[in-house]
Amino acid sequence: MSVLTDEELQQLFEQGLTPPAGPLTDGEVEALSAYQLVFEQLGKEPAEGFSYGFSQRVVRLLKMETRPAPGFVWYLMAAFICVAGFGGACGLLNLFDPGAASKIFGLVAGYKGAIVLALIAFLTVQYLDQRFVKGREV
Repeated sequence: MSVLTDEELQQLFEQGLTPPAGPLTDGEVEALSAYQLVFEQLGKEPAEGFSYGFSQRVVRLLKMETRPAPGFVWYLMAAFICVAGFGGACGLLNLFDPGAASKIFGLVAGYKGAIVLALIAFLTVQYLDQRFVKGREV
């Protein structure tokens, strides 16, 4: 038997035709019987109707799939914008008071441990949120 594609098998069963004659291997016989069972079951109506909120759940799942989650690139762009804004503000302040920028950087350097800890905590929360919480939403 020649190898049939899924589309050809679907047309065979929809039109009620039999597969081409020829010796069939065990795998081909199993595949044909599986396809036949699938198409018979697809032709039947469900015994029970769908639940009341089924359509809303389907729409919500489709929206979740089409809306990409913000990835690493977006977080990197946000960090760059924050650093550029801070640098621009310091540069602008330096135009009016030449010693102000060194005072601000000295203040930030004094809290570098707290800043790094806050950054690590933020990234950890984001990772755990993406991994555990948003993966289970239905």
